[in-house]
Amino acid sequence: MSGFLIHIGRKRTFWISISILSISIYTIFHFLYFKYKSHPYYKMWFTNRLIIEVIISTIFTFLLSLTYNGKEWAKQLAIIFLSIGVFMSTIYISTNLNYIGNCYSYFNPTVSLITIFIYLIGILHFAFSKSFKVFSKYQNSK
Repeated sequence: MSGFLIHIGRKRTFWISISILSISIYTIFHFLYFKYKSHPYYKMWFTNRLIIEVIISTIFTFLLSLTYNGKEWAKQLAIIFLSIGVFMSTIYISTNLNYIGNCYSYFNPTVSLITIFIYLIGILHFAFSKSFKVFSKYQNSK
């Protein structure tokens, strides 16, 4: 039973981590392609935001690799950062719903909803999954 849970925990942790990093990479390309090209007057703001997104993606990569290796403190930080991401995406959706009818708005709530969904799955997996707990103990015992 324990070997099966380790296997399931390894696979789920890997795929959830890949999904979280895919959202980060999509956000970077979204800023590069859509936002940066469409607003030439705001290039400095978008450049700063792009740098922040790259830093966040690097931190997530580091934290998720350490979480995969069984570090408890990295798991706790990942849960905190994912919770902040859910909160910020929710605020982004709620503040921009008024601008959907505006023809100059580039707001697309679908990406934010997907981000919330994937981050919530990550939070639930890292905080409450029995297979992750068994996998994490196995990684620490190696």
